[in-house]
Amino acid sequence: MKTAYVANCDLPNHFAHAVQIMKNAQAWHRCSEDFQFISNLSVTSWFKANHDEINQFYGISDPFAMKFYPFLDTTGKHWSPFRETYYRKAAEYLKNWGAELVYTRTFVLPKYTLNLKIPTLVETHGSPSNSREKDELYERLSEDNFLGIVTISDTLRDMYIDYGLPADKILVAPDGADLSMFSQAKSKEQAREVLNYPTDGKYVLYVGHLYGDRGIQDILDAAESFPNVSFLFVGGHPGDVKSWREKLKLSGLKNAEFVGFVQNKEVSNYLWMADVLLMPYSRSCPTAKWMSPLKMFEYMASGRAIIASDLDAIKNVLNHGKDAWLVEADDPQSLRAGIDHLLNDPKLRGRLALESHRRVQEYSWEARVKSILSFAQKGMNDSENSTQ
Repeated sequence: MKTAYVANCDLPNHFAHAVQIMKNAQAWHRCSEDFQFISNLSVTSWFKANHDEINQFYGISDPFAMKFYPFLDTTGKHWSPFRETYYRKAAEYLKNWGAELVYTRTFVLPKYTLNLKIPTLVETHGSPSNSREKDELYERLSEDNFLGIVTISDTLRDMYIDYGLPADKILVAPDGADLSMFSQAKSKEQAREVLNYPTDGKYVLYVGHLYGDRGIQDILDAAESFPNVSFLFVGGHPGDVKSWREKLKLSGLKNAEFVGFVQNKEVSNYLWMADVLLMPYSRSCPTAKWMSPLKMFEYMASGRAIIASDLDAIKNVLNHGKDAWLVEADDPQSLRAGIDHLLNDPKLRGRLALESHRRVQEYSWEARVKSILSFAQKGMNDSENSTQ
């Protein structure tokens, strides 16, 4: 089948959604007979776009065909006349190429692909009711070529059903991990040597953005109780890294470090160097009820013990005492107790890590794409049968 993934994302950038898009595109490439990736870039990015550099930035080990258009509005405006031009041109290109299935995280492209009778699937990571474009698209769900909507959690699916969308047009496909990044596992000592850290001692790591609702301050508060343990924060936008480094300096805390952003291909080494990985999401996170964090699956793939908040969205995947240690969200004392418990129980750490690593095999990006392809094929078959 000739498939295409259409994005609206300047590349490369430091946002998690871009990693998700590129890793999914690689999986679509691996699962398709012929594949095209298309994205809208800013004029500056378009002029200097280099496929090899983009692949390296996102740790893409299986390169795929990319086509870019220079129409992305980066001024922060909600609407740009060039945006419609991009979607129209992308749809026309795919029609001429002979696309048999188009997958996208945008809500505007389907207006054009459906008009050209191209089977289309839309992935959503947000609530159903926050734009006029979404409502206009829902009105076309009864069309044969609109195969449906893919959500990242059961809770998000239920929100769309409650909003009035038909359940048989909605698929749940949680996020996943690029397991090829973790195929050549390193010991803690080996990973620390690669990254130039001392091989002895204990390390507790957080990997991801440094937003206020990610529990960063809770981790720093907990770190005060473990002066002989190193706490590393990997990732974040430059401004956020600078802000947290300044706060850390003022606090006088000596056993914490904000490493800053690292390319996706380096993430596995940081995860492997850890004794414990932290994911203390706050209940104040806007997507706390329905999220499917990329870091959760990469943590699982690393084979290291995980401490995470006991949010329902997290508990849809992780199980307390079986493949992770769950603590009360927004509670530094609970987080501190969890860290203390795991650091002092290596057998428990090993058991949790082993089970989470076993379970992540079902959350590969390829497994995700195969489930979406199966859902799409059923929709196309049902459409053919209804016209006979």
